[in-house]
Amino acid sequence: MLPHYTVLKLSDLLSTHGEDVTRQILSTFYSPNNKDVDNFIKEKAIIFDEQSFAKVHLVFTQYKGTQVLVGYYALANKSFVIKAGVNKTSTAKISQSLRKRIARFACLDKDTNQFIVTAPLIGQLGKNYNFKDLITGDILLEYACDTVREVQSLTGGKFVYLECEDKPFLIDFYTRNGFVNFGKRYLEYDEKDDLSGTYLIQMLKYLK
Repeated sequence: MLPHYTVLKLSDLLSTHGEDVTRQILSTFYSPNNKDVDNFIKEKAIIFDEQSFAKVHLVFTQYKGTQVLVGYYALANKSFVIKAGVNKTSTAKISQSLRKRIARFACLDKDTNQFIVTAPLIGQLGKNYNFKDLITGDILLEYACDTVREVQSLTGGKFVYLECEDKPFLIDFYTRNGFVNFGKRYLEYDEKDDLSGTYLIQMLKYLK
C-alpha cells in the first residue's frame, strides 16, 4: 500500500513556520547523485520562490509518526523553441501528430522557421534519499504534472517540459513517463558547476 502524500507550497511553509524552521526542514533533503538538485533546495529555493523565479512544491509523508520531506519539484513559466519542419539529422523524437499539436499552442517565427511555445517548465525534480523508499520518481513526477494540469485548467495550455542531463537512465525515466526529446540547450556559465556536460536534453509532454 502506497503512503499518503501531502504537497505544500514552499511559500505557505515560510508564512506558517518562518524561514529558520523552513530551512531546517529543507536541510533534511539529501540527493547524493545530483548536486544541482541538492544545492537548489538548500541554497536557492527560498530566494527563487520569494522572487517568483520559480514556485517550489514540497512533498511530505508520514514516517514513524512524523511528517518527513520525501521530495520536491519547482515550476516556472518559460518558453521553448522547436523547428517547424522535420530535421532528419536531429535526435529529437517529435512525431507528426505531436508537431501538429504543438503548432496549435505556438507562435511561428517565420524568420527562423521555429515554433515558440510558452509552457510550464519543471525546473527541478528531486527525491530525498534519506527516505528513498517512501516515494518513487514516477509518483513525484506525476505530482508535478498534476500541478501543471491544475494551472492549465485556469490559464489554458497542454504542454509541460523539462531539461535534464544527457544520461541514459534519466532519458529512459522521462521517456517511460511520456516525455519526448525535442532538442538540447547549451549550459550557461553559472550552470556548469553543478551539472555535467555542456548541454541539457529538452523533453516535453502533452498533458491529456
